[in-house]
Amino acid sequence: MNTVATTSQTGRPAKPHKPVICIFGLGYVGLTMSVIFAESGYHVIGVEPRKRGIGQLLKGQPYFHEKGLKELLKKHLGKRLTIYKEPDHVSADVYVVAVGTPVSNDTKSPDLGFVKTVAQSIGKIIKRGDLVILRSTVPVGTSRNLLIPIIEKSSGLTVGEDFYVAFTPERVVEGNALKELRLIPQIIGGFDQTSLTKTTELFKPVVSKIIPVSTLESAELVKLFNNTFRDVLFGFANELALICDGFNIDPAEVVRAANEDYLRSHIPSPSPGVGGYCLTKDPFILLYSTRNHPHHPDIVFHGRKVNEKMTRHVADRLLNFLSAIGRPPRQARIGILGFAFKGHPETADIRFSPTMEVVDFLRRHRIQLIGHDPIVASSIIRAHGVRPVKNVADAFDGTDGVVIMTNHLRYRNADLLKFAEKMRRPGIFFDPWHLFAPHKVLQHEGLHYSNLGFSTHINSANNHFVKSK
Repeated sequence: MNTVATTSQTGRPAKPHKPVICIFGLGYVGLTMSVIFAESGYHVIGVEPRKRGIGQLLKGQPYFHEKGLKELLKKHLGKRLTIYKEPDHVSADVYVVAVGTPVSNDTKSPDLGFVKTVAQSIGKIIKRGDLVILRSTVPVGTSRNLLIPIIEKSSGLTVGEDFYVAFTPERVVEGNALKELRLIPQIIGGFDQTSLTKTTELFKPVVSKIIPVSTLESAELVKLFNNTFRDVLFGFANELALICDGFNIDPAEVVRAANEDYLRSHIPSPSPGVGGYCLTKDPFILLYSTRNHPHHPDIVFHGRKVNEKMTRHVADRLLNFLSAIGRPPRQARIGILGFAFKGHPETADIRFSPTMEVVDFLRRHRIQLIGHDPIVASSIIRAHGVRPVKNVADAFDGTDGVVIMTNHLRYRNADLLKFAEKMRRPGIFFDPWHLFAPHKVLQHEGLHYSNLGFSTHINSANNHFVKSK
């Protein structure tokens, strides 16, 4: 990393020039990082090969929702931030790899093809003294055993002598990324002390705290541990909901009572599934990393499997209700509220959203689906075979059931139950996120309440349909 001091006209040393940063991959990780580094005074070059993505970015339009991103992109585009489709003529001092590492549907093994391609590109343009930072979520050992050898072979340079390498995991949450990039401590693992020092100097103007770790592999594990812990924790909560389902007991009530003023644990609320790009794949990347180890992480594996069960559980409960009331699926209408994988903080990201899996299950039974989301575009909802509505009230109109799939604060704060009179009777209000109290739902004649473990239309003694009052 070149930080060259010059002499001003007064004869006093001028401030060192800040290094130029090139970021490969302008997705959720790379684009937010680009604008934050530009905001911190760096000159940033972004490389985005995807035609659709770069077309929108060059117009100052992010292709995903992130609070404050559009404003920062427009502020710095063409000034401190330059975007290219190819890296052929790029010259920088720091190269950041922020491309995706998808996991295969069949084998659940990570695909490092994008990382390999970028490493080869960097090897062709890197010069002595430059720094390479891997920020993609990868199996343990990728920095040392894949990234570095490719760059060395392509460039003819030697790591630790001619160029330097660090791994810095990205740990922000979608919807609040710009704020968290500055607030969350930055973990840094370097190939050697010089790599660690250079990377620390780079991040100092950006983040509030830096936590160095001893190796590249330690930093790689931090990201995997953070996300896997959350997935396992949510998996535990969801397993509690499945246990409650066997007794027809309200899991929200049990969890709330278990947590109240009890200092030794805080059980999360169950959910209709754990989605998003990170939590659905990072546990598998951790499992892949340990594939040749004597210990198999059973809890990690089981937590992911439980979370994967939840979408089928949601669909089955809706289908069981239709069966109980004698409504053939092809004659049924279900309103679905929320298509993004999460709603707090809000995002438009539907990648690995539990909603999409529930939609697929219900469509197989030819159920008519009406969908609403305050952030996700209607065109995206329509593309998945669901009739989109702009007003949430219309998702209740003539439906046999309404299910809240995304925990948008807008749904929590809205009086959704005032639209219940538009539903057919008997009908079901399915609230997997426990946004509304059951007794408020039951104030509406002919309306049943359900969450992930409890439903008023089921008699727990003999599992038969119970008419609403």
